[in-house]
Amino acid sequence: IILELDSMSNAEVLVLIGYGTVQRKVLEALNRTEKANRFTLVSSRGMMPGTIKDLEVFAEGSLTINFPETTLDEFSDHLQDLDPETYNTNPWFEEWYESMYGCYLDSSDMKGYTTQCTGLPITSSDQYMQDPHSVFVINAVYALAHGLDGALSYYCGPTYSSVCSMYMNAVDRSVLLLLKTMRAEFQSEAE
Repeated sequence: IILELDSMSNAEVLVLIGYGTVQRKVLEALNRTEKANRFTLVSSRGMMPGTIKDLEVFAEGSLTINFPETTLDEFSDHLQDLDPETYNTNPWFEEWYESMYGCYLDSSDMKGYTTQCTGLPITSSDQYMQDPHSVFVINAVYALAHGLDGALSYYCGPTYSSVCSMYMNAVDRSVLLLLKTMRAEFQSEAE
């Protein structure tokens, strides 16, 4: 990725969204490609001393943007209530559950695990940690939903019940959707 970005003369900034492991892999890639001062790094989390150990020259001059961290108790409560034996809405939940506990749910498909799962809540696993930035994803979805509602109301009328042909045929619908999304107002989950 670093070499591909390096081939783009206008690429000057690398934005890192992730924790120490992701940050370190990028720094190591910069080291392998000898691109120490080629890019300005902007990180969503501060780089810890262990992350940059022996790679300090590549982190020099980087910027960190720290977002306020918050957890959503309602989301943890929701996860706590999910039973891996009966919850089938999310097709990846069983695999995630097995990974979190290092166990198998189905004895005919043990996936390399030697212990059968006991049905403990996902939030009881030592591996469980709610990403403190989840609220930003949730707020982004809310903003887009409000933006889409605004754009559909504009083209289809305030009582629309489906996507109308005026919206589908509008040349500027993407621009209006973006504007409506940027201006969306709603109660944030973080509040």
